[in-house]
Amino acid sequence: DRVGPQQRDVRAAVVQRDHLARDAALEHHGATSGHDVLLDELVVGVHSDAVALSYKRLPLFREEERYLLVGSCRYVDRVLKDAPLAITKELLDAHGIDIVVTATAGGEATVDEYHRAAADEGKLRFVARTAGVSTTQLISRVLWLQNAVVEQPRVVPDKNRA
Repeated sequence: DRVGPQQRDVRAAVVQRDHLARDAALEHHGATSGHDVLLDELVVGVHSDAVALSYKRLPLFREEERYLLVGSCRYVDRVLKDAPLAITKELLDAHGIDIVVTATAGGEATVDEYHRAAADEGKLRFVARTAGVSTTQLISRVLWLQNAVVEQPRVVPDKNRA
């Protein structure tokens, strides 16, 4: 039985725009932290390669790999493949989504064009972006390690290095 005022199922969606791991790892707790909501289903939208390329570099993992990676996360119930860049009221209604979760940029909770419909419906929630984890930092770390191995096979990487 549910505890508190909530009497119906709540479905949340996280649409992957920036970081595959960060968005998928929001899980049930991260997506609802501070909002006193129990989630019955976590839907994670993953953009196609074409959509991702429309606003940033080609993702490190191919589209199908991203679908599998996100779908294998413990608390992800369903992957919305080829998610649109902008969330619309029609998308929210079609999938019965009650909450849309996105990360704040620099700690500032501002509504952008991609989340306007969710905000207008009162369904937008913000969580803090994971500090120190970005695609650029991960690429830099891999390149640094590759160079370190080529130059000195016994080099132990500095865990504080990006």
